[in-house]
Amino acid sequence: MVVAAVFDDVRTKLLGDAFGAVLGKLHGTHYPDGVREAIADRVIEFARTTTEGDPERLARAVLASLRIKSDRTTISPPATKEIEECRARSAMSRSGISRSVV
Repeated sequence: MVVAAVFDDVRTKLLGDAFGAVLGKLHGTHYPDGVREAIADRVIEFARTTTEGDPERLARAVLASLRIKSDRTTISPPATKEIEECRARSAMSRSGISRSVV
């Protein structure tokens, strides 16, 4: 979970719409909570670091960053690695540990 992020109402709606678009592109919401949390963390991370205002483009960027093709209904092994790394970063941020991004 990403911490210390504050968004206005418009940006919060964008986050929700982008998260919904990601799940829609994955053809459903049947993914485990850990996967959904990693996707949500990535949506928030992108929203904090870009000015993208289109939820569909934001969703495509999130999927691409996780190496997930939007026409697939399953997550490939490389994407699983990316999701685990995202979860590890989230755990580190919750514990106050920072890691520089290369």
